[in-house]
Amino acid sequence: MQSGTLAETSALDLFLRLTKEAATGLLEVSDGKKKRSFYLSSGDLQYTRSNLRSESVQALKAKHPKLDNRRLANLQANIRIMNCVGLGEGAWTFAEDEEPPKILPLSLLSGLWTALLERVDDADLLGRLEPYLEEHPEVDFAGPYEVTDLPVGPELGSMLHELDGRRSLQEILDFAPGEVGHALRAIVLAHGVGIARLEGGEVSTSVEATVRTKPVPDVQVELYDDERTDLDFTEQPDGDQPVDSHEATLGIGRKKPSGGGVEISSMIADALGDRVAATDPELKRLQTQYDRIQASENHFEVIGVEWDATDEEYRRAYFELARRYHPDAWSDRPMAQVEMVERIIAAVNEAWEVVGTAEGREPYVNSVIHGIKSEDELAMEKVQAIFAAEERFKVGLRALQASKLVEAHDIFQEIVEAVPEEHEFRAHLGYTIFRLHYGKDDDRADGGRDLIKAAIDAVAKMDAGYVLLGQTYALEGKPEVARKCYIRALKQNPSNPDAHREMKRLERAREEQERREAGFFKNLFGGKKKGKGKKGKKGKK
Repeated sequence: MQSGTLAETSALDLFLRLTKEAATGLLEVSDGKKKRSFYLSSGDLQYTRSNLRSESVQALKAKHPKLDNRRLANLQANIRIMNCVGLGEGAWTFAEDEEPPKILPLSLLSGLWTALLERVDDADLLGRLEPYLEEHPEVDFAGPYEVTDLPVGPELGSMLHELDGRRSLQEILDFAPGEVGHALRAIVLAHGVGIARLEGGEVSTSVEATVRTKPVPDVQVELYDDERTDLDFTEQPDGDQPVDSHEATLGIGRKKPSGGGVEISSMIADALGDRVAATDPELKRLQTQYDRIQASENHFEVIGVEWDATDEEYRRAYFELARRYHPDAWSDRPMAQVEMVERIIAAVNEAWEVVGTAEGREPYVNSVIHGIKSEDELAMEKVQAIFAAEERFKVGLRALQASKLVEAHDIFQEIVEAVPEEHEFRAHLGYTIFRLHYGKDDDRADGGRDLIKAAIDAVAKMDAGYVLLGQTYALEGKPEVARKCYIRALKQNPSNPDAHREMKRLERAREEQERREAGFFKNLFGGKKKGKGKKGKKGKK
């Protein structure tokens, strides 16, 4: 087991080193009674734990209940990583080959990128890279990761792809896309996990996290739970105090991120709203407005009107929001304010596209307010019902082939009730009714056959129905009627395998009958005649 203090080796150093070494085991980072655990497998994050209430499922889900399970899990893991990187003091241990109690999909690279954005200052990064500004970085294609694995976005990804050893680090930074600070972080991350190397010297990945004089509250991130989530819902006491139980979060299976780093970083900025607002009152106001929009249950609440408002009230409310939050009016403001405004107006415009006209508003009101499903929704439900019925139909066919008549009947009855217009389902239900009651209840057996006939008459082509009908007549000992049914099935579908099989079965039965009859008459006439002849000869003698 390895161990040390965060003063000697920062949490960011630990994560970068273990990722680059493709390590497997359990990394535990503690700060007094606060403890976070990270299970790694070949450098990938598989599972995390924390005993902090602010990182628990209950706290996160209560604040942001609308996130889907994947996003909430990644956000929770990112917060745990970020809060570890933000620690200036504490201790760590790494136990090799420690198996996680669960394996859930998370992104360690996304968490490291978020930590670099939120917990490490530009001055620290630049100070670490300054001795290497004249070096010529290049991509290390033998490393465990590729550039496309990094959640840095397309522009910074393209910059990293172009590291070919021809330009100095200073030149790369001078012409880097976007903010210089982001380019610094992308290079540190790429080098730290073994994607990039520097000729003539190594760039230290010992990036020191900013040590703040005042404690920074643990960030709460949105969490969402569905029926299949494996997250632990252990009750925890009030306050950000450690408890004995842990809640799970997810690990990564080395899937390539799809720009998730940018989205997650922006969502973490939402969670950091209170902290940032302390120095930017305008950003706090924008954050409050954005939170209101995010908490809205429908487009009417986004616009800020009642659903039954007049057209003029809708227009007035929308244009007031558009005037107040149009990005052009904020172009000379700080970037954080501009980004928040863009997100607000995007949500407002999305709502306006739906409820901005009476024609578009009516179906939305019917759906959201009155609970009336649209034609598209009803059609989709019908399609889904048909798909589900077809899957159950396959199960019913397997039961029928295994002579499990009761089970097949119950399944066919179920899907006929769900999709009554599918006549093939009805034909098979009729066949199981006939089979179950043949020889026991003639009326019900005949009713089953009538159901098959009705299904055949209802559609232009029902070769499967003719096969089933023929089988009922064959069972009654009416081979000629059965043969006619199979011939009708083959006329509709010459390749129907069931019709071919039943025709061969009838032919074998006919041949067997002919052999039996031939043997009977041969024994009846041929044998007796031969015996009389012999007797006659003996008599003459």
